Amino acid sequence: MKKNYYTSTPSEVLATLDVSGQTGLSKTEVEKREVLYGPNAMPDAKQKAWYVKFFAHFKDFLMIVLLVAAIFSLAIGEIKDGVVILFIVVANACMGYFQEKKADHAVAALKKLSGSSAKVIRDGVPSIIGAEKLVPGDIIILETGDKVPADAFLLETIHLKVSESSLTGESKPSVKSATFVGKEGIPVGDRLNMVYKDTLVVFGRATAVVVATGKNTEMGTIFSLLEKQEAKTSPLTYELKKVGKGLTIFACFTALAVFFILAFAENTELKVAILTAISMAIAVVPEGIPAVV
Repeated sequence: MKKNYYTSTPSEVLATLDVSGQTGLSKTEVEKREVLYGPNAMPDAKQKAWYVKFFAHFKDFLMIVLLVAAIFSLAIGEIKDGVVILFIVVANACMGYFQEKKADHAVAALKKLSGSSAKVIRDGVPSIIGAEKLVPGDIIILETGDKVPADAFLLETIHLKVSESSLTGESKPSVKSATFVGKEGIPVGDRLNMVYKDTLVVFGRATAVVVATGKNTEMGTIFSLLEKQEAKTSPLTYELKKVGKGLTIFACFTALAVFFILAFAENTELKVAILTAISMAIAVVPEGIPAVV
């Protein structure tokens, strides 16, 4: 689909989209375009299975150290310590999982709240429909307080001002004009004859023709880029990994030191020296850190 509508005049855009600016699309044409373009909504993000999310909490380095400590505790007969450490590890994973699930529900609720309606002209009759039912070529009416339901080219404007901060970051409303004709390659914020999905009409009134819906909008482009973005390690997680590695090295060093002192300096029985060294290493591991975090 053509992207540089902002370089065209209203008559050229209407001709390109094969629609009348007065009567809008017919019911038959809307049905065809619904099949062709799909709903005017962002695709749902791919959800991981619950067990994948749950076991992902065991990948943390400190959690692995604690699991190893629990196994050693059980192996040397320290059943109580082993069970306690395992309980802390599992409890931490459960806590993280349910916090993540709660956040997912909050995002879903916000997405539901962000749904809006649109004033549209079809077969010459104005009506209000769900924004997700819009298709390219629909003639829409925008008024003060409306959230723009899709990317659209302005056909008529009356003192129209639109806040595009959600898209461009610009705090001041942009004054829009249907008579504006832009040059090729100008940034989104300078396209004064265009309005974009999820921006807000703060003043005035306009009639516009929808040129892009769903993932084909500017907001859809941002959504697609965010989906491809790999999650980065937060500073807190990075520091915790450093602490975990440092404590593990310290625990190993302590265990070795205790073992050599008992086995060679004090001639302690080899089995007792090994068990004591392992016990010292386990004691150094901070099983309370994940729960505190």
